[in-house]
Amino acid sequence: MTESDTRANYTDPQLKESGWEPSYIIREYTFTDGKKIGAGQRGKQLSADYLLRYKGRRLAVVEAKKLKLHPTSGLEQAKNYGDKLKLSFVYSTNGEQIYEFNRDEGKGQYIDSYPSPEELYNCIYPEENQAQ
Repeated sequence: MTESDTRANYTDPQLKESGWEPSYIIREYTFTDGKKIGAGQRGKQLSADYLLRYKGRRLAVVEAKKLKLHPTSGLEQAKNYGDKLKLSFVYSTNGEQIYEFNRDEGKGQYIDSYPSPEELYNCIYPEENQAQ
């Protein structure tokens, strides 16, 4: 099973089940032009498998790897993207297991399902939830 198959058969349905509507997800989110390497050329662009957003804000990235790989095999990549995008939460998955990493706390854990858009938003922006 390829990484693309894993995303289609596992990650997409898991996100949908957690309330992530298509309008909240950007797949293959490219966020750099690529490093300048000279002679007017650039290196590879950085692209996250998924960018999760809600209420007009970027909330998290998800890096999905092949089913046969360890669920955290994309974690360093996700953390790097989270750093560049200034995101508190990143996720790494192989389709069967999901690993959530909170960059602000420097801690991670396996989770059974993705948080809903509202849950993740309220975790990142608790002050907005209290103001209502």
